[in-house]
Amino acid sequence: MIALVVVLGIFHQPVLPAPDSWQGRANRWLFDALGAGDVLDAQYAAQTPLDISKPLPPVVLYGAAWCGACTLAKDWLNEKKIPFAYCDIDHKAPCVDSFRQTGMAHSIPVTVIGNTAVVGFDPDEFLALLQP
Repeated sequence: MIALVVVLGIFHQPVLPAPDSWQGRANRWLFDALGAGDVLDAQYAAQTPLDISKPLPPVVLYGAAWCGACTLAKDWLNEKKIPFAYCDIDHKAPCVDSFRQTGMAHSIPVTVIGNTAVVGFDPDEFLALLQP
């Protein structure tokens, strides 16, 4: 029963972790142990790859060290090898000013991709905005 809950939790992630990350290796081990490796393969095949051969819009992530969603967003951007600027709104005054100018200063993280601000960590929306 516990394994089923874990599998469902992994299976319903909007973006699967990179296969070579520790999360990806854990997924592979779990799905193979349950005899469901083909399900994981299908999920990876269905993922839309990010075309990094084309120039990407500028990305700025506003966050704070204590924010778990900020850490997830930062890790996701690093894992996808997407260049971004990180502004810690708790420790850098210029970041606070530009953060307020986004009009989304009520919550973090705020990720500005091109001219669009995204509140929270939403990998599907990030991918949609990063694709030309």
